[in-house]
Amino acid sequence: MILQKALSESTQRLAEIQERCDEVNETLNSKTGSEPGSHGDNNSAGGAMIVRLKDGLKTIKQEIKEISMGIMMMNHNLLDERVGQVKSKQTQNHRRAQRKKVPRDSILSDDELLD
Repeated sequence: MILQKALSESTQRLAEIQERCDEVNETLNSKTGSEPGSHGDNNSAGGAMIVRLKDGLKTIKQEIKEISMGIMMMNHNLLDERVGQVKSKQTQNHRRAQRKKVPRDSILSDDELLD
C-alpha cells in the first residue's frame, strides 16, 4: 500500500517535470525561432542554448562569490576599525583617570592631621 502510494506520487512528479521540460523546450524554440521537427538539428541548437545558459549561470555564481567575499572583507575591516576606536577611547579614558588620581604620598594621614 505504501509502495503504491510512493509510486503514484513519483509518477505524478515525473509527469510534472516532463510537462515543465516541455514548456522550457517550447520557450527555447520560440526564442530561437525554430519549430520542433522543422530541422533535424533542433536538439543540438537547444542543447547549445542550454550550454550557454549553464555557462552564464556559472559566471554569475562566480561573480556573486567574489562580491560576497569582498563584502565580508569590508565588514571585517570596518569591525576591526570600530574595535580599534573603542580600545583607543578606553585607553584614553584610563590614562585620564590615572592622571586625575591623587598620589598616595600627598594624602595626609590621621596622625599628620592632628599635629
